Amino acid sequence: MPMPIQDLLRQRRFWFKTHGLLGLICGGFLAVIGLTGALGVYGEGLDQLLNPSLHARKDTSPLPLETHYATLLRRYPEQTGAWTLFLPREPGEALTAVAEKPRLSPNPKFKPLIVSLEPGTSEVLAERERGWTLRTFLLKVHTHLLAGSLGSTLVGLLGIALFLGALMGLGLWLTQGRPLKERFQLRHEKGTLRFASDLHQLMGLLLGPLYLVIALTGINLAFPEVSEALLGAKDLGHADQTKPILSTGSHAATQRVKLDEAILLARGPFPRAEVRSVTTPEGQNGSLQVHFKQAAEPNDRHPLTAVWIDAYSGQILEVRNPLRFNGRETLETLLWPIHTGEWAGGGWRLVWFAAGLSLPVFFATGLLRWLIRTHRLNDRPVELDKALEAALKGFRRGIEKLRTLRR
Repeated sequence: MPMPIQDLLRQRRFWFKTHGLLGLICGGFLAVIGLTGALGVYGEGLDQLLNPSLHARKDTSPLPLETHYATLLRRYPEQTGAWTLFLPREPGEALTAVAEKPRLSPNPKFKPLIVSLEPGTSEVLAERERGWTLRTFLLKVHTHLLAGSLGSTLVGLLGIALFLGALMGLGLWLTQGRPLKERFQLRHEKGTLRFASDLHQLMGLLLGPLYLVIALTGINLAFPEVSEALLGAKDLGHADQTKPILSTGSHAATQRVKLDEAILLARGPFPRAEVRSVTTPEGQNGSLQVHFKQAAEPNDRHPLTAVWIDAYSGQILEVRNPLRFNGRETLETLLWPIHTGEWAGGGWRLVWFAAGLSLPVFFATGLLRWLIRTHRLNDRPVELDKALEAALKGFRRGIEKLRTLRR
């Protein structure tokens, strides 16, 4: 039997209050997560924009990777773990070396360094710690709110709140009693409450389905053990969870394979793939690891194509080809590129960027509605022209500030 209209309205009232309460409790946290996620989409570009020292010369030929590795060993002898050297992807970009945390033998002097090197001279352009560059700081806030494992759990729970909030919001939009034409109107002339409500609902209709996808992938990234258990896919690129692959060749009378030689050896299984990074051996028994990006691979920032090379014999120890993963493993590896928007190219990244920026707007409009409805704030006319003018002035100030910082 059809549900009586009174019961439907009563239920809708309940879900409306629940949606609002969820927004009041979690909205501020979600605004921070959304903002840092949006900026993180273009974090590398922003980092270079704000740090001119990261720009390398375009008119020099790159030195061998082994030369850069020698520079790192000479300058940072206390770093006993492996180094991962990320190759420049375009002219004028520095070579980035990341000090990996020792896994075979703890080192109390370890520092999570990120070193930028001039490709043509091996000069150190910048030395920073992971977590305190713009991109890695945004990532720390976005993934665990600077609160360690507790923050990571909280972010996962906030992802569940976002999923439920988006689901309830879409349901409330579909069941409202207003004519369909009025639901698509943005009426600023009827006061702040009406304008905030219309803006909140229109944005929710446009972005709600996207939030369901972002929230669902974010939940699985925050609780990887859950998705791995459900999909039966483990050890897919989580460097701190995988078992080290060791060299089996004798190092007593054999010279170590050079990094550039390792790339040539690793190219065998992937002759057309783009070389992204090389990880040096940790200790005497560690192996060399070469990461590639295949054209059909959806992961752009963190490609999973990899070859492990024996550091002394040069033999290939293991090959990881994500294009040959089974369906469950492929689904697991898609979580990251879908969550960041990189799976479908630059245009979609812009959509994901806008979605992240809109979360603070959702919180602001929802909070404004609650303040007016509870008579904590008076409703007043919306002067849209002045608001747009103020927004443009703020945007110009922001651009000028960025230019000042760049100088």
